Amino acid sequence: MPSTAKRLAQVASHISNAQTLVSNNNITYHDLNPTVFLPRAAAIEPKAPAIVHKSSTGRDIRRTYQEFADRARGLAYFIKLKCGNGNIGILAPNTPLPLEVFFAQVLNRIKH
Repeated sequence: MPSTAKRLAQVASHISNAQTLVSNNNITYHDLNPTVFLPRAAAIEPKAPAIVHKSSTGRDIRRTYQEFADRARGLAYFIKLKCGNGNIGILAPNTPLPLEVFFAQVLNRIKH
């Protein structure tokens, strides 16, 4: 029976930086970095549910990681066109929009 580290390495082999994690003998460590979270999640499980929100009309809003990443990229492009590279602020209800704006602004910051 393979060791735990070998089994985890096999499971994590589809992750782009899995070899780095294994070579550091710290396979459970991963930065909680918003610049890599959404693209990584969309690459690994594009059809997995990322957002489930009940709207004020009672309708469920559901988005997969791929849809979430696509919307964030589109919003990032729009924000960059309209606001440039400056800071932005948002006042919004508890909906998926603030989450999408957060990741859009993160994407704008790392594209330069």
